[in-house]
Amino acid sequence: MKSTQFENCEKLSLSTNAILQIVPMQRLKNLKILSLARNNIKRIQNLEDVAATLEQLWLSYNLIDRLDNLAPLQKLHTFYVSNNKIRSWDEVAKCSQLADLKTVLFISNPVYTDPDKKANWPMVVKKIPHVESIDGAMVTAALRAEAEALE
Repeated sequence: MKSTQFENCEKLSLSTNAILQIVPMQRLKNLKILSLARNNIKRIQNLEDVAATLEQLWLSYNLIDRLDNLAPLQKLHTFYVSNNKIRSWDEVAKCSQLADLKTVLFISNPVYTDPDKKANWPMVVKKIPHVESIDGAMVTAALRAEAEALE
């Protein structure tokens, strides 16, 4: 196997594979989209090798309860992490360190205590002020006003 075999890969989809952990990806120097949805991943880790290029990270339907190790992903603009085990708004707030992050998906996480997903969106905006889309819906001026009114 050539050491350059995966260097030009821009999208890698390994969804629905019973993957337990994210492994280092030294050869994926051009990776823009990583889809690891519907696996058994518990921790976000080992993304440093793709941090300079990764724009989209799809981790829905896993076992993730903490949003650690996101800081290096400064080009990330789309983060799908629905149907996981995120219980704390402090975890959601960790996404605010990603300046380019515009689109998030948090639906069906325990942090959404109100069954009406829209009722949870003001808190998402409060925790990630620069977000533009939540759970498939655009953030409106009215939603931003609701977020600002939260204590």
